[in-house]
Amino acid sequence: MDSANRTQFKSAHLGTAISLYDRQSISDTAKGIIKANPSAKRDCDDPFYICDLGDVIAKDRKWRELLPTVETFYAVKCNSDPIILRLLIGLGRGLDCASKREIQMVLDAGASPDRIIYAHPCKQGSHLRYAKENGVKLMTFDSADELRKICNVFTEAKLVLRMKYDDPSAVINLGSKFGCPLDGIPRLMEAAKTLGMDVVGISFHVGTGSKDPKVFAGAISYAKTLFRVGKAIGYDMTLLDIGGGFPGKTSFRVGFQQFAEVISESLKEHFRQAAG
Repeated sequence: MDSANRTQFKSAHLGTAISLYDRQSISDTAKGIIKANPSAKRDCDDPFYICDLGDVIAKDRKWRELLPTVETFYAVKCNSDPIILRLLIGLGRGLDCASKREIQMVLDAGASPDRIIYAHPCKQGSHLRYAKENGVKLMTFDSADELRKICNVFTEAKLVLRMKYDDPSAVINLGSKFGCPLDGIPRLMEAAKTLGMDVVGISFHVGTGSKDPKVFAGAISYAKTLFRVGKAIGYDMTLLDIGGGFPGKTSFRVGFQQFAEVISESLKEHFRQAAG
């Protein structure tokens, strides 16, 4: 990126409270900042942060290359720095928020409410009201209690039912906290229909640090079964949320490309016209 384009990109997406350093390693950049500000060694104990924005952009390009039909919603909990958020919004990515505070941050960064999913299956009432007031309609649920809570606050919500589907080999399994057991999903869909709530899709998260791409094939296959169940109940669902926790480093034993190949083939098999 030349100087003119770098300035234009920074102004459009990142704001002015940062400095950009081209073609330098993180280590060299840190040393250069300290060398240029020798008094910082002596007088300032505050940390400063260096982020390789080029790596973020490269990963975004890799995702578009390997999974062009799957749209990403960045989990704000991973890194909520406003610079990262503005960069991803500028790249056209959606945001996955788990709290009122995260919704506030992404809205302040310029996100459109229809590009946010409130992806926490156990939400506080005040946070639900904030989502409603700001037009954030898309949200997850996994229990009858949460369904009734949402119904009492936000009848116009677009609901995504989270199913439990764990990878036993994952570093962190989330099924102990989140996700409706598979045999309970038809009953939960029927309850949503009785309440007049709109269920627009299914979500799952196999766990952070999954080591087995084939788990995604099983989860996507079962999700298709649940789409049929929803159809029989009266729902025309259009959204499948395949979760996250994908490997970001090339040093991992099983790389992102292997996951992408399994996911792509499974989506073609079960959701031929799916957009992700």
